[in-house]
Amino acid sequence: MSDFTDLMLVGDDGSDPAADGPGPEPDPFLPDPHTVVTYRMDGSVDVSTDLDGDGHVDLRQHDADGDGRADATYVDTDGDHRLDAMLRDYDDNGSVDAVLDDRNGDGRVDVIRLDLDHDGRVDSSTFDQDFDGRPDLWLRDTDADGVADQVRTAPGYVDPYASR
Repeated sequence: MSDFTDLMLVGDDGSDPAADGPGPEPDPFLPDPHTVVTYRMDGSVDVSTDLDGDGHVDLRQHDADGDGRADATYVDTDGDHRLDAMLRDYDDNGSVDAVLDDRNGDGRVDVIRLDLDHDGRVDSSTFDQDFDGRPDLWLRDTDADGVADQVRTAPGYVDPYASR
């Protein structure tokens, strides 16, 4: 009888050394396999990333001047395959100056939050609470304590939380 066990193909513990294993460590300098980088002729760069591997872009970063810092970042915040929030760096210092958010998926901005003094806290917020495309609530923090000091509402605005 012949022995079908080839010692070159079976390890001491009976495992197959040629089987797919964990493989080499990924190179940290190469982009994620779910990331597409697009270099444009005008020097701008777009980085599109599928964070959950479902085939749809969850995060798109646009670097208008090619300096390596995103000027605008678009995010799918609710997993519906639509980029419904935008983070903006208006002064190109690498920190977020504004967040624009489409809360109901109609393609129009419903919430705008601004960091006007670049301290990392929201100073001004504008809301379209009834999703009609017009802002109806404004909050402003004038003394940088994180609490709104000024509140302005549109005529006829009814606070949906006032009865609670």
